[in-house]
Amino acid sequence: MRLAKLALAIGSTIGARQAVRTVQNYGVSDLLSSVGLERRRTTLDRVLPALGWVGLGTAIGAGVALMMAPSSGRELRAKMSDQLDYAKERAKERIDTAKERIDNGMRSLGETQPGHSNT
Repeated sequence: MRLAKLALAIGSTIGARQAVRTVQNYGVSDLLSSVGLERRRTTLDRVLPALGWVGLGTAIGAGVALMMAPSSGRELRAKMSDQLDYAKERAKERIDTAKERIDNGMRSLGETQPGHSNT
């Protein structure tokens, strides 16, 4: 009888471990799909990839237009270099602005936390 109880306890422990592993790896999407549902995609999930493709197409079109424009190689390289420098500067400005906004947001979030002291 003791052997049967021991075997039952070991089997239960092993089964519980496997159940915990299964549950840990089970996400919301898995749960929804098990009942035939799925998460609703937000508008942002649909728009951002489309905007990325539009931006890529615009960049390729602009490059082709520059290559096809009647100008000497030296002029074309100078134009492209100037445009790339301008694009780098704008990207750097936007990154700096985004960093400042994130820092300001984090600071204001920290100030709104209950029990936060301004010392």
